[in-house]
Amino acid sequence: PVLAWWERAPHRNSPHEGEEASERSKPSNPSLPPLSQILACKEPHLPADLAGLCINLAHVPAAAAALAADGGVRQLIDRLMRTRDVLLLKLIRAAVAHEETAMQAAPM
Repeated sequence: PVLAWWERAPHRNSPHEGEEASERSKPSNPSLPPLSQILACKEPHLPADLAGLCINLAHVPAAAAALAADGGVRQLIDRLMRTRDVLLLKLIRAAVAHEETAMQAAPM
């Protein structure tokens, strides 16, 4: 039953009616707004829903690269050293699990 549903579902790479395939394949905005929310958070520990969202996003290589851009991992590590937040540690671990992101974090 699940496979039958998948076959009927519209696929991400297939164009919709009246929409060109080239329009669907344009990359989305690479910025990661949840990162700015993490850095702006004044609480000693991150809210669980924000941390959970960012942890799940960090498992996607493109999102992890956006997270690491412009010293993002370094800022997260600095916050981790100040707060000792376990969820933040889990976020950093998920982000640096990708080769590209780990290379950006390595010079620390």
